[in-house]
Amino acid sequence: MKITVKNLSRFKGLTPEMFPHLLELAEEKDWFRYFLFVSTPFRFDMLRAVQENLNDIEFWGSFREIWMHAENLWEDWENIEKLLELNRPQRESIMDAKERAALKKLPTSIQIFRGGLTENLDGYSWTLSKEKAEWFAKCRQQQDNAFSFEGECQKDDVLALFLERDEDEILIAPKKVKLLKQIQVKVNGIHAAHIHTKKYALDSLQMSAMQPKNMGKSVSPPDYKFVYEKVRQDVF
Repeated sequence: MKITVKNLSRFKGLTPEMFPHLLELAEEKDWFRYFLFVSTPFRFDMLRAVQENLNDIEFWGSFREIWMHAENLWEDWENIEKLLELNRPQRESIMDAKERAALKKLPTSIQIFRGGLTENLDGYSWTLSKEKAEWFAKCRQQQDNAFSFEGECQKDDVLALFLERDEDEILIAPKKVKLLKQIQVKVNGIHAAHIHTKKYALDSLQMSAMQPKNMGKSVSPPDYKFVYEKVRQDVF
């Protein structure tokens, strides 16, 4: 897609005020800032539309940045699949030197894990860490459909290994994963996955202890203080 005002106007999450900035950034080939202008849920859609304007290094660099900041990758399943099916050269540039070296050291057959709901099992994001998969399963828990999935894949089928977020993340097409087993995961009480950061959790709960109200309903201060202590001592 040629990047013009007319073409940009069809994208969700963009306003006319943004068009001059996007045109300027595209002209400068400043793709990092270009995609920052696009709302997170629509970045893969934008990359898919404008990818012909990027060289291979720019494409894979942009793919990585969008991936790292995406909130619900499973919702972008179609765009991710279509982008990866382009099979653009220099895909190894999606990883840094440390990640490429770590991937090279992995065995031919790799045990991988994924945590989530049964309906989004077919995702591109897996991990080498069983504990991390269970963490994500608890984070996504809704009723009784949260699971930790264990699978097996071949190293040659791995598209990338990401270490940036300490998740030992494996990027791989779902059809290349052999599912071995799934274990239902339950959360008892509060789980850290439901809170963005430790500091945010502690500050928020401490404030709740001082101002004991929850959705307009009065709650006794000891209940909140108990929650605060539990998060501080047990979760973190």
